[in-house]
Amino acid sequence: MIKSIENIIIRSPKTDEDFEKYYQLRWEILRKPWGQPKGSEQTSEESEFYHVMAEWGKDVCGVGCVKILSDTTAQVRFMAVSPEFQDQGIGKEILTALEEYAFKNNRTTITLYAREVAIDFYKKAGYKIIRDGYTLFETIHHKVMEKEVNND
Repeated sequence: MIKSIENIIIRSPKTDEDFEKYYQLRWEILRKPWGQPKGSEQTSEESEFYHVMAEWGKDVCGVGCVKILSDTTAQVRFMAVSPEFQDQGIGKEILTALEEYAFKNNRTTITLYAREVAIDFYKKAGYKIIRDGYTLFETIHHKVMEKEVNND
């Protein structure tokens, strides 16, 4: 069933229930397929992230966050969209919200570690490959990507 992006709301999670749904999706997409336990989708840095989620009705269908790294740089992390919602612009909306947060906080460079399956998505959004990244769970290769934005 194709979902309509017009019915998608992009916002930050606020309540415990919001975060429970947010982390559930993050685990289901980014950890569960590789046999990783519940809880592995979170880090000790969660309170330092600006979180964004996409909602369709009461369901969370996309997530992502950004962390301020330095005076000029922010890092996008943990981007995920439910398979049935992919290729409809939801990831782009989440990424845009994260970038806007970084730019409003005077960051001119955004960096990220892209899984190989997501490289074309990030290239379309203006990111460039900088170098090879790490390999997660011995199978998921990443590229370090970066986007520069002039805030003038």
